[in-house]
Amino acid sequence: MGSRISLHRICSMCSALVLLCVLSICGVAGAQERVPGSVTLAPSEVAWRQAHPVIQVGVFAGDFAPFETWRGGQPEGLGVDYARLLAGRAGFQLEFRPYTDWVGIALGESKQPMPYDMLLAQPVMPQRLDRFHMLRPFAMAQQVVLVARKGDLQIRGAGDLNSARIVLERRFHIVARALHDEFPRATLVYSEDGAQALDMLVRGGADAYVGVTAARTRTLVQQRQAEDVAILGPFGMPTFEFAPAVRRDLNELASILRKAEATITERDLEQLRTRWGLGERDAQPFAHTGISDAERKRLAQMPELRVGYEIDRYPYSFNNRKGAFDGMAADYLRVLQEQTGLRVQLVPAQDWNSLQRMVLAHEIDLIAAGSSEDFDPNEMGFSRPYEYFPEVIVARMHGPPIAGPKDLVGRNVSVRDEAGVLARLRALLPRTRLIAVGSNEAGLTKVANGEADAYVGTLPAIDALIRNRYAAELRVVGPAGMDTELAFGVRREHEALLPLLDRVLDSMDEGERQTSVRAGSRPSTHTARHGGGFCSPLPVCSWWWARSCSRTCAFAAPPRRRRRPSVN
Repeated sequence: MGSRISLHRICSMCSALVLLCVLSICGVAGAQERVPGSVTLAPSEVAWRQAHPVIQVGVFAGDFAPFETWRGGQPEGLGVDYARLLAGRAGFQLEFRPYTDWVGIALGESKQPMPYDMLLAQPVMPQRLDRFHMLRPFAMAQQVVLVARKGDLQIRGAGDLNSARIVLERRFHIVARALHDEFPRATLVYSEDGAQALDMLVRGGADAYVGVTAARTRTLVQQRQAEDVAILGPFGMPTFEFAPAVRRDLNELASILRKAEATITERDLEQLRTRWGLGERDAQPFAHTGISDAERKRLAQMPELRVGYEIDRYPYSFNNRKGAFDGMAADYLRVLQEQTGLRVQLVPAQDWNSLQRMVLAHEIDLIAAGSSEDFDPNEMGFSRPYEYFPEVIVARMHGPPIAGPKDLVGRNVSVRDEAGVLARLRALLPRTRLIAVGSNEAGLTKVANGEADAYVGTLPAIDALIRNRYAAELRVVGPAGMDTELAFGVRREHEALLPLLDRVLDSMDEGERQTSVRAGSRPSTHTARHGGGFCSPLPVCSWWWARSCSRTCAFAAPPRRRRRPSVN
């Protein structure tokens, strides 16, 4: 970390920055998910989809986690994952854009035209139907919960609210009316967001806080620095359902997505809910951020867990020149060990196919870097993503003209043998022949040898390979139109670990994440398996810097940082 950066490296960083900014401006930040079968569309729907391949999706950049939020330049939450799943089944690409004006965008009080084709997690209620087509709810029976100061005996349940001061976020009009009708002698006070509401409660500006949904309220409480409030639970108020909302004038889009949602099973939905803390196993006492003493004792009693990782997937997961596990995944794993005390045994895998075989043979308990799309959910559960990376297209310098996904139609394209990536590409390119390979190097070799016309892979992983081995043969030509996530996989018999892992990951601020990425990807510790030299770094430092710029260019988003949520 302290070594001087050469002029060549500085040039590489600048080149990477320019490349990423160009790709982000020209490209689409979105993805499609698994496609178990094609959706049968009417001719008019097919024509509409061909004319509108990219759907603009508004993401509320406030404290509406775990349903939706904007964190570190990325959309995140249950609504985001569900929209990606829908888009993959329907054959669309998604372009996510953040917004902060919930009242203006979601309720239409700004009187401005709706700037997005779809919103993610809107309450299903008659008042929204003149503005949106409401799709099938992905979160049902979401309860309003009561929060009081810790140790306060004044508020113990709904019976104590009639003469109390109740704080609620200003934008939740429907809840405010319900509270007024139910407790006519209570005094309602308003906050701008959930964090401010809890601060008002603790300082004595209110006697109770009414949190909209248990999952969101739990997230707000976990983000507090002190354990100064207590969630008392639901108290008989009406429940809510949340669903994607399609702009009212886009009838064809709504029709296509309704056909896509009909292919999503209850099992698919339960897996998504569980991942974001809305599953049945999450209906338990609310835990504060971090790991409690009782949890540490249980963790200490666990056996040593076998962690599988790829030895040559730079910069995410690799063996350095000393033969030790290194990379981004290694650094995140170290953080988890420090926070939880988990004891692990590292199990190297030669490539992705080897790692998959280990999972099926029950030879490993955890995966250091994977995606929930890539494994049978009966075998592995996954944490929330700790990183996202854009997929790009690589082609030969003097090969066929390829600049984007449309130019891949009818061609041979190599891609890592990851179920999620393959499924999304099949949805995007149904007439393209996909060649599954076990590693990035194998895929690039096929392009260089003419066995494939292009390769699709994540930019940080393939940049060093291209410049180190194929600098005069291959080049990145454009974005593939989707992102890939990295997350920890956990064998089902140990799935009780997942909420603990999510809490630790969620507690890391953006500075800690960037430090982990940089530390885990130092080029000086990585020996290239091809050629015996060192991989020239598109240093991940420049990658982070460039990605920050690219997200700002693409989405007009705020600077990359994990900010305390503020709900509308």
